[in-house]
Formats: sequence, structure tokens, C-alpha cells
Amino acid sequence: MRRADMGREKFLPHLRFLFVRPLLIGAAMSLIWWYVFREYGIHTHPEELSIGLAFAFFTVFHSLIANSTLSKVWKDYEKLRGFLENNDEEGFRKERYYRIPLAIKLLLLTLSFFIQAAAMYSYYADPLAGLVGSFSVAFVLVVFWEVAANLDDPVRGVWYHHKIPASWLEPPKEAAVPGA
Repeated sequence: MRRADMGREKFLPHLRFLFVRPLLIGAAMSLIWWYVFREYGIHTHPEELSIGLAFAFFTVFHSLIANSTLSKVWKDYEKLRGFLENNDEEGFRKERYYRIPLAIKLLLLTLSFFIQAAAMYSYYADPLAGLVGSFSVAFVLVVFWEVAANLDDPVRGVWYHHKIPASWLEPPKEAAVPGA
């Protein structure tokens, strides 16, 4: 099987799972913006620039960290996929336990929270712009996380978990799990 075709036949049915959570969270953020921020007038003054600067700062900082994290996760994904193609069980077992560190996850979560809060606290002259802004920021942040989390975990991710032989998923008998 060609590399480009690995998992494609099984991926499309799982596509909905990658977008259900972002759609739900985006809709929830839009409703919160509409019924809390808009209804009660909780927003910055139209001429206030501080929230825009904070929004830009958090977004750029989040983007830099997310880019390096996704780049690392993608390299690990490619490495694991190569082990599957080459039937290299030892290499797969050795690398499958490496994940995004908890500190990076917490940093991205915190920055995501501040980005979403800044987007919702911003002044929107048009209510439709507020709905679209709140939804799109939440949607993009959650889609990023869904993709990164699915690439990071070869066993539970939707990309190629069905290609992993069952014997490879059993814990190693003689060696401890790396990082444990």
C-alpha cells in the first residue's frame, strides 16, 4: 500500500469526530457571547486598544508554540507510520509512548482561554460579527487541538490506529514504558 493511501479508506468516516467537538464548543461560545457579553454589554469601549493588543499578543504566542508542537507531533507521526510500513515492531514500541508534555498542553490551554476571552470581550458593532468571531476563534482552537491530539496518540487517534497489529499494542514484557 502506498504511504499516501494508509488509512484514507478508514479516515473519512472518522472525519465527523474531528469536527463535532469544535462545532459544539464554537456554538457554545457564540451562545455565551450572545446571552452574556452582548445582552449585558460586557465589552471594551470601541476606542479601547488594550484588548486588541492582548488578543494579538496571545494569538502570536499561541501560534508559535502550537506551530512547534504540531511540527514535533507530525514528525513523530511520520516516524510511527514508517515503523508500521516497515513492520518495525521494536521501533514502534519504543516511540509510541512519547507525547506532548503536560506543561505544553497547559500552556496552550491557558493561551487558548485568553484568546477566546479576548475575542468575546472585544467590542463588535454588528452582532453577527460577534457571533462569527466567537464561533470561529473557538472552532479553530479546538480543531487544532483535535488534530494534534489525534496525531499524538497512535493508538486512539483516527489516522491509522486500525493498521496497528494487535500484538504491538500489548505492553512490553521485559522493558518498562519510557518516561514512567
